[in-house]
Amino acid sequence: MIALTDSLMNPQTLKCYNHAAIEQHIPRKSLMYNFKTLSGSTKFLSYKDWAINDFVVGKVLRFNPNSLNPKVQDVIVSVIDSNIKTEKMSLSKSDTFTINGTTALEKALVQGVEEGDIIKVTYKGKEPNKTGAYKGVLSNRLDVQVAPAQDQAKFEAISNEDVL
Repeated sequence: MIALTDSLMNPQTLKCYNHAAIEQHIPRKSLMYNFKTLSGSTKFLSYKDWAINDFVVGKVLRFNPNSLNPKVQDVIVSVIDSNIKTEKMSLSKSDTFTINGTTALEKALVQGVEEGDIIKVTYKGKEPNKTGAYKGVLSNRLDVQVAPAQDQAKFEAISNEDVL
């Protein structure tokens, strides 16, 4: 959606402007976009590079199938807060970050996490599986929390501030 100033509302004038020309003639504040990201680059960090108690708080943008395990989904978030800083990467407010899908994450997602929800994922290290086909195999453990609906507005306000 593009909001146009009155000076450009004349249909004859609009015919001679392409999108770039409109951007040049309209102040930046007058342009309004309502995009939903469907693809694009995101930051990613393998769990082997997370430290115990590293966390990310973010607004869920979308879910993508995990490329290695079709039974789980990756979660793409817009970062609100994080303490992740490594030699490879650090996260800043509004970065788009992929949280790698795991069985632990998938179990939390099926409990009602949806696009637009605010979640906090904390890495708890590796522990051996206690049951199932992978009994004894080390797996990444995550603590996954979702903000209650009434708290979502608080996070929205925080995300508009510079918190990192």
